Amino acid sequence: MRLNLHKEKKEGSDNLDDFPPPIIADVALDLGNQSISRRSSSRRLSFTSFTDAYELPRRLSDRMSLSSLVSFTESHQIPRSLSLASFIFITSVGTALLCLLAFIVIPHSNALEDHDAGRILWWQCVAACSGCFGLFQAFTIRHTLELFVIDSSTSIGMFGTFCFWASYAIGYFLGYAGVQYMWLYPAPFGVFIGHLMGILLLLPTIFFVARSHLQKEEVFEDMIKQILWLVASMAFLTLMHSVTIVMASFVGQTTGGVQFLGAPALAMWRYFSGMALSQIYNNIDEHSKFLGYYVCWLITGIYTVMIIGGSENELFGVFVFLVNIAESISQTSFIDKVTKAQREIQTHSHALDNSVKRSLRWLVVSELGQVMIPVFYIICWFGISLSPSGAGFAGIGVNALGSFTPKNEQVFATNIAVWFGLEFASIIAIHFYIRKQMSISLLDHAAGILQRYGLYMALWGVFSMNFAFCVLMISCGVDVSFRFGW
Repeated sequence: MRLNLHKEKKEGSDNLDDFPPPIIADVALDLGNQSISRRSSSRRLSFTSFTDAYELPRRLSDRMSLSSLVSFTESHQIPRSLSLASFIFITSVGTALLCLLAFIVIPHSNALEDHDAGRILWWQCVAACSGCFGLFQAFTIRHTLELFVIDSSTSIGMFGTFCFWASYAIGYFLGYAGVQYMWLYPAPFGVFIGHLMGILLLLPTIFFVARSHLQKEEVFEDMIKQILWLVASMAFLTLMHSVTIVMASFVGQTTGGVQFLGAPALAMWRYFSGMALSQIYNNIDEHSKFLGYYVCWLITGIYTVMIIGGSENELFGVFVFLVNIAESISQTSFIDKVTKAQREIQTHSHALDNSVKRSLRWLVVSELGQVMIPVFYIICWFGISLSPSGAGFAGIGVNALGSFTPKNEQVFATNIAVWFGLEFASIIAIHFYIRKQMSISLLDHAAGILQRYGLYMALWGVFSMNFAFCVLMISCGVDVSFRFGW
């Protein structure tokens, strides 16, 4: 369970363990009896009533009075929940707004054209990253603390948010600007050094702000552990971004059959990094384990789209789709086998139910990423490319730092559109297959996930998408060729 303030009061529960055993037994028995009586001919149980724990509060209404149900829902109200429509809206507007402010309103130029003049252009990267991204990071950290660490009934407020912003901005400035003047301009991978310095300075600020909202002293040690794991997750994501962009650049520069090997290589990296990050999230909150896979899908998906768009072989996107659909089919097959086995023996295993729920969550977060990433990437890419700041981005306006512009923008857009069309069609097919064969709705599970983690997922979606373009800024100095030929 959450290691924070409410060990005896678990709010926003999405696990069957969070509800009193007598209630589960009674409801499960009633639902099972109703399902058997309705489907005695096929002798199939309504499996969703056991795997979809998000539906329990609604189903409990049959056994509760109206007043007790109102009290139940109010005491377990999940803060800042989002519907699927609002999740898509917030992610879309946030991505476009952050891209506009950080990359278009703030001017960017090619610092490599004039090394002497380039030294004074450090402010471009600092203004975009510590200013715009720092402010966005501050709101993300605020919501993260309210979601995982402090009492969700309290709010950190604007002063705490400003402290997060100031700490990150100062740390980023010292890390990036300091390195570039002590070393050279632009500093190779300076954006990651600045980001890590920002995280380091955020640590004491996060501690004091969270400590001021602590209402129970007995969970002080748990709060410390959660904060350390949160900071560890941020540092791991910085490492993952740096490794992924290097892998993507290497794959993008290859041709022929070698390039096709990049798709399973990125998939393996996504799998293992997702396992590592999910374990970190599990130490923060055991119900948030799937968020590790979601964030990894975002990061690897963004750089995969970069490769697909720049590939001269139109079939590369199709091959990437086949790799992704193989993973989805594997998860779907597991769900199908477990549900059929439990229906045949007319019983349910709590352990298997949780395994099925994990697979369903994996499908939901992976499909969300596959739908959002190509659309938002195209919007941001062409927005930057058509703006005066385009010349300041490697791989968009100029060939530099190991990133290359597409030889044909029409082919670039077509490759991504074909991949998106295949992924979207597969999502629809999987959704209807699971709904027909297993009586499980992925949309219902998506709604349950977004009810608790919707805003958090939207914030990370916006940040990850734009951070991928941040590392393409020439002033950031991310030379993925490792030649450092300034």
